[in-house]
Amino acid sequence: MGKHLVAMVVTIMVAKQRSLLVAALTISCVLLDNEAFAQKNAQKNPAARESNAAPQSASVFERIALKNRKVIRGLVVGMESDGQMLVAVRRAWLEKYDEAWYAKVSNESEELERTAYTQLRDRLTEMLKRREEWPLPGILENELDRADRWLKEDNHEPSQLMFLTIPKQEVARVDSPPTTEMLKAQWAWYIKADNPESDSSSSLIKQLESEKIAWQLETPELGDRFPARPQKDSEWNARIALYQYSHIESVSFQGTPDLMIRSGKADAPVEMGPIVSSLMKSQMQNLLNELSNDTSSKSSEKSKATWLRTAKQEAEKIEKKYLRATSVVADTIKGEVRVDTGFAVKFPDGHWEAIWIAQENRNANKPNKEVIERLEKDPQIAKIKGTVSLLGLGNSEQMDLALRVGAVTMEAQQSIDSKFEKVRQRYLGRLDLPMLRWEANTIPD
Repeated sequence: MGKHLVAMVVTIMVAKQRSLLVAALTISCVLLDNEAFAQKNAQKNPAARESNAAPQSASVFERIALKNRKVIRGLVVGMESDGQMLVAVRRAWLEKYDEAWYAKVSNESEELERTAYTQLRDRLTEMLKRREEWPLPGILENELDRADRWLKEDNHEPSQLMFLTIPKQEVARVDSPPTTEMLKAQWAWYIKADNPESDSSSSLIKQLESEKIAWQLETPELGDRFPARPQKDSEWNARIALYQYSHIESVSFQGTPDLMIRSGKADAPVEMGPIVSSLMKSQMQNLLNELSNDTSSKSSEKSKATWLRTAKQEAEKIEKKYLRATSVVADTIKGEVRVDTGFAVKFPDGHWEAIWIAQENRNANKPNKEVIERLEKDPQIAKIKGTVSLLGLGNSEQMDLALRVGAVTMEAQQSIDSKFEKVRQRYLGRLDLPMLRWEANTIPD
């Protein structure tokens, strides 16, 4: 048990604030160290890899065949609540493919865009009547001015991309290339390639390389290249919640699936004692299950469903209507770490939904050596090493496990924080684009 406990505490330390851990470690080591909970080998579980490569001559765009024999080359965005398929296409492609269809869609798109700007203007006007609720009204005023200008102008620059809405019953077939190929399609739109729908995959790679685009690493931002569309109340509420989180008050919670503590206040550092205790309790249960060969425990699935509910309950106590929560689960027996994070919103009818969720999994058997070296030089790590040594609980193997688990936890948190920051930044520029869509994920009571 000793080495797993050391690893667990170092995991928490690198993930959170570090001031209270030496005392917590000292007490917990005395209470929980037990050689009956002996050596367990970390199990490697490599993920299966799919091989679904498309021929280099094939198009990187989806092919949507309609029952009226029209064929769309674009990218399917998803299904609307009214049963229509939303498809993104390049405006110039549609105009060349079917001029009459393009004219009809273009007129409908401009009508929708006018409705969207009218809606934006009216919503912002109402919000600014209650200026005391918005400490930074300048951002809202700029958006209101932009909406007013658009509505007063008669001629607008056509967007590069546009949406088609196709009734589901009119779709005969959708052929989709592998995800990596569709990523090339997005980047082709991003660099404004001349005719990417007809180009081969290999030809597009050459174009992307000539532009020095590292297309394999991330998804390009194309949201502002579409015309604005009317927003349902749910989308607007979620967008304003992100605005409030960024500009008014960042409501964040960190902890374990069963315990979430408010973080982010400069004058109120996170109290680590309860988090340490909660994670130790969870780890003890894992060890007991291992000893008894109890495979009935669904702790992993349970924690996935629990952490957002726990954070929601804490937010309700302080009467907040949005939150970001981050949960850390470390299994030091298997050397596995999982970090979950999400952004959730309370809607006017009282229910909570997670509008964005991400997860990072790491295996301590594959740590980053540079991160470990950085941890070894950390003064707080040195204190823990000294405490463990004084108690006679630590040796090089145990501390090595602790550092490996701590290192992969740190990596997972940094990666997941970066993902959230990209999402947050994506919706800060405007209050109408990009579209904000998510799969329904209601948080239970």
